[in-house]
Order: sequence, then C-alpha cells, then structure tokens
Amino acid sequence: MSRIKEHVIDKLISLNIQDVVSDYVDLKKSGTNYKGLCPFHDDKNPSFVVSPAKNICHCFVCGKGGNPISFVMEKECCDFPSACKILGDKYHIPIEESKKKAPTKEEEELQRKKEAAFIIYENIQRHFVETLHSDTPEAKAAYGYAVMRWGAESVEERGMGYAPKDWQDIINFAREKGLSIEVMKELRLISTSEKGRDYGFYNDRLMIPIRDKYGRIISYTARTMDEHKEHTAKYMNGAESFFYNKGNTLFGLDTAQKEGARQELFYVVEGAPDVIKMQGIGVTNTIAPLGTALT
Repeated sequence: MSRIKEHVIDKLISLNIQDVVSDYVDLKKSGTNYKGLCPFHDDKNPSFVVSPAKNICHCFVCGKGGNPISFVMEKECCDFPSACKILGDKYHIPIEESKKKAPTKEEEELQRKKEAAFIIYENIQRHFVETLHSDTPEAKAAYGYAVMRWGAESVEERGMGYAPKDWQDIINFAREKGLSIEVMKELRLISTSEKGRDYGFYNDRLMIPIRDKYGRIISYTARTMDEHKEHTAKYMNGAESFFYNKGNTLFGLDTAQKEGARQELFYVVEGAPDVIKMQGIGVTNTIAPLGTALT
C-alpha cells in the first residue's frame, strides 16, 4: 500500500483556485471574487463563485465546489488520489508516496468504516442543507438566524444545514439511502435511548460542518434553535469517534491554511461562530479549537 505524502497534498490544496477552475469554467472578475456558469448543473446565470482570498469555489444554486482537490474530484468524478494525480500532472508537482506495510485485518476494517463515514457525511450534509432551505417555519427561522448572524454568503459557503425537530428524521433518511445505522451510531449521529429506541443525536439545531484540512466533513458544531429549552447547550460539538478527534482538529483550518502559511500567522479565537465571522470579513487566517484546550 502507498499514501500520498502530506506535504504534497498541502501543495495541491494551496494551488490558486481560480487557475484550477478556469480550466473548466469561463470566469469573470466580480469585485474581489470571480464568477462563471456552474459546471455541475444547467446554469443560465453565473452562480459559481471563486474566492481567491479563501481559495475555495462554491455554487450558490447546487452547492458544489470546495478547494482545488475537491473541485477536481467533483468535476472529473474521481477519488481523492486520482484528483491529486490530475493536479500533479498539470502543475508539475511530483506525487510522492510513502510506502506502508500490509494492513492488519483491524486496520482494513477501520479503513472500511472511515470510507463509509465519508459517504454518510456526504449524504447527511445534503439532507441538512436541503432541510434548511425547506418551506417550514422551523427551517425558515434557522435560516433567518444564520443569515442575520453571518450573512447569506457565509451560510451557503459553509454548507450550513438544519436538523429538524423530528427525532426520527435522520434515521428515516439513512434507511431510505441505505446508510449504515451501526456506523452512524459510532459517529454519534444516531443515539439509543435507555428503552432501546434509536433517535437522531441532533434535534432542532443549525448544523455547521466541521471539516478536516482537506475540506472533507468529519463532524458538526450545532446551535440549538430552541432558546427556551432548559438544560440545553447552546452549541454542541460532535462527539469523538474512530473518525473524529477534537484535539487534532482546528475549525476553519481548511480555509485558513493558505493565508496562514503565507503570513506565517494565524488568529486563534474562541469558537466556530467567531471563525465564520472573521473569515467572512476577510481575515481568512482565523481558526478555533473545538472544545478542547490548546497544548
């Protein structure tokens, strides 16, 4: 087995997003950003926005985009290593790989669960986003709050969603899509009551994705929409699992890393809401810990 070395991936993620996207999309300058017709759906008006400052792209209609690697994955319908090789060939970046010994059965099983987790989060994320934009009073209230707090552009770029009040919603969705209920329990997306009844871990909350440095969703920080409910935490970060470790994760690093490396400076703030606000006003090299002390 082999794995692409971290420093190579960092170089690929730091490629200028407008250069990568312009191979597929005719971009026009629009303020500090660039706009073009979305390459992922039948776009009549330019809805695909490229942000050089954040080094990401995003369609404000279909929601697709991301960093240079995730954009190529989506456009070329390929996996992560293949997208890295496409970019490496084009920009003359050698794809160095580290050799690994043959995995044990336990390691193979863990890798299968991680691959399942990425698929689960991709599906659940689409569901939460669609729910946020649905025609219900609760969803409209959640969307209104998010726009008031961070602005419509940040809401869309961040991929914020909404977990409805129905405790069975996520379970019904998972069964409809054929997602593993057992893996979702390990990810703490689903919990089990003392009476043995399964229910969604998030309920009536604005869902803010937590992403790894490559832009992939690995958990959520969730804000309650019920201000009057007693004994309810305002913000709840996803529980640790085989897939997510809060001590190894910094919120906003996927957006902050390029500018932070350029300036050799990062601003560390208290939490995810502050990161979203700071990055939204152009201070893109802002990050925050996720419920754990910095060491």
